[in-house]
Amino acid sequence: MTRMSVFEPSETITVTPMRAFPVMRDLVTDVSFNYTKAREIPAFVPPPELGPGEYRMAQQDVERSEEFRKCIECFLCQDTCHVVGTSRRTRTRSPGRAS
Repeated sequence: MTRMSVFEPSETITVTPMRAFPVMRDLVTDVSFNYTKAREIPAFVPPPELGPGEYRMAQQDVERSEEFRKCIECFLCQDTCHVVGTSRRTRTRSPGRAS
């Protein structure tokens, strides 16, 4: 997110792929593992004994779910997370890597 105008014209700028994911080619990384895991999460279903409009959520739960709806799926949060990055880099074969 750094503006290019911050750098001196003579300064060298290096661009690398995200470290937490296997590299497919050049700067393209394989993030398919994220989509596979997302499909495993069950959809929310209110209790069957409640009628339409009877289910109530706490405001903090509503705000937390809105946080996830704002995600643009850039996966930078995972790339900068030291736990995710370290565990994926130390594996010999990442779960997202194609065979």
